[in-house]
Amino acid sequence: MGVGMATATLYTKTAKSLMSILAVGLLVGLSLHSYRIQEVVVCWLFFSMAFVSLAIVILTGVLACGACESVIHWASTATRRVAPKVELAFPELHLKIIPTAGKLK
Repeated sequence: MGVGMATATLYTKTAKSLMSILAVGLLVGLSLHSYRIQEVVVCWLFFSMAFVSLAIVILTGVLACGACESVIHWASTATRRVAPKVELAFPELHLKIIPTAGKLK
C-alpha cells in the first residue's frame, strides 16, 4: 500500500470512529436527565473531537515532511546522474593480414 492509500484508510477509520462516538454521545446525552452528566458528555465529545483533529493535523505534517525529504533526496540524486554517452561513429578497425588466407588446399 502506498502512503496515499494508507492515509486515506486512516482518515476513513478516524471518521467512522468519530461518527460512532458522536452518535453514542448524542444518544447518551439526550437520554440522560442530569444536567451535569450531559455537560460531562458534551465536554468529553468536544475534547475527543479536538484531540482527533489535532492528531490528524500532526499526522499530516509528519507525512508532508517525509514526502518533502523524499522529493529532495530524489531530486538531488537525479541531478547527479550522468547520462551514458552513446557513440554513433564506428571505431577504427585494425585488421591483421594473414598471408596464407588466400591459398586453398
